[in-house]
Amino acid sequence: MFWSNKNYQVIEGVLRGSGRKFSDAKRLRLIDEHMLPLVHGLNSLFEVETVACCHGHGFLGRYSTPYVAFTAPSNVACRFQISLDRACNSNSATLNYWWDMDARYREDGILIYRINAPSLDHHFWVTRQKLNADFEAILKLFQESHSQSH
Repeated sequence: MFWSNKNYQVIEGVLRGSGRKFSDAKRLRLIDEHMLPLVHGLNSLFEVETVACCHGHGFLGRYSTPYVAFTAPSNVACRFQISLDRACNSNSATLNYWWDMDARYREDGILIYRINAPSLDHHFWVTRQKLNADFEAILKLFQESHSQSH
């Protein structure tokens, strides 16, 4: 499972949140509405495939962390992480929130990268508009770094 799974629903024999192919998730309409442009954009890139995502959810002034998990060649992931770190640490207004990327191996040995905004668990004022803008900016950063690695 991708770091934390609070939704234990099984769909077509796969535990929701444990990851599945983009084509299956799209067909089953499992991709969160606001995450769809980012997920579709990442899957359109050569050798990048998303496996899980969540656009974040607010409840009683608290916010769950949005994330997208994916596979990619290490050089692509490395270039993206450098771009993401620069965007998060610059004074420009590229991103509204602080984002991070980490990785874990699945049981089958495949390395899964995850982009998330861990600080949002502690934010009380998260707006969908700002999150959606960040999803767009993240896709643009990924596309730019992907083109540099090919």
